[in-house]
Amino acid sequence: MDVWGAGETMPYDPAFNRAVLDDLAYRRFERDGSLYGVDDHAFVLLAYGWFAATIIIPNHMEAVYRRLWLVAQTYNGVFCTVSRAIAHLSRRRMDLEAADPNRLTRADDWRRLADDTHQEQVRFLGFANALWFDTITSQMQGIDLFRRMTGRLRLRTQYEDIRSELDRTDTLETDDQTRDHQRRTERLGVLAAFAAGIYITVDTLNNLFPTHDSIGAALVMLALGVAVGWAAALLIDRFLTDSGWRTAVRKVWAILCRPFTRR
Repeated sequence: MDVWGAGETMPYDPAFNRAVLDDLAYRRFERDGSLYGVDDHAFVLLAYGWFAATIIIPNHMEAVYRRLWLVAQTYNGVFCTVSRAIAHLSRRRMDLEAADPNRLTRADDWRRLADDTHQEQVRFLGFANALWFDTITSQMQGIDLFRRMTGRLRLRTQYEDIRSELDRTDTLETDDQTRDHQRRTERLGVLAAFAAGIYITVDTLNNLFPTHDSIGAALVMLALGVAVGWAAALLIDRFLTDSGWRTAVRKVWAILCRPFTRR
C-alpha cells in the first residue's frame, strides 16, 4: 500500500512487486494458510487459520525456523568478521612490504604478522570444523528454508572465498619463509667464504714467509686475505643465486657492511 498516496496503490510498480514476491516467497503450504518470505535481511511469515495459530507459529517458528534464521545470520556475521580481519592483515603486509621490502629492519613486525595470520587461520579452521554446517535440521521444510536463507546470504560463496583467501595468504607466508631461508643461506655462504678466504690467505702467507713478523707484513697479509675473501664471497654468491657480477657485488657489499640480521 502507498502510505504517501491515496492508500489504494503500492509504492512500487505492481509488476516489480509481484516479481519480488515470486522470488522471495516459499509456497509449500500456501494453500493451508502459511506463506514464508526469505531475503538476506528478513525472514517473515504470513499465516492464518487454526493450524498456523496453534502449531506453526508457537512450535515451528519458535523452535525451528526462527533459530535457523539466527544461525544463518550468525554465520554471516562470522564470515564478515573474518573477511575484515583478512583485509586488515593484507593491509599490514602491504605496509611492511613498502617499508621493509628486504625484511632487514622490521623483523619483529614481520614475525607478528605471521603469528596473527596463523592465529586467524586456526580460528577459522576451528569454526569450519566445529560449527559450520550446510544442513542443521532434518525437517523437510526446515531444510528448504535454511537452504534459501544461506542462499540469500551467499554463505557458501563467502565460505569458499574466505578459504581461498586464507589459502593464498598461507601460500604467501610459505613463499616468504622459503625466501627468508634462501636469504639466510646466501648470507651465511657469503660470510663463510669471506672468512675462509681471509684465514686461508693469511695462513698460507705465514707458512710461505715465516720470518716476516712486522706489522707491515701482517697488514699486507690481512689486505690480501680480505681481497681473496671478497673474491670467494662473490664466487659463492654467483654460485648460489646465478646472479650477474654487478648484482653479486651489491649483494656482497650489503651483507658484509650491514649487520647479519634474522627475521
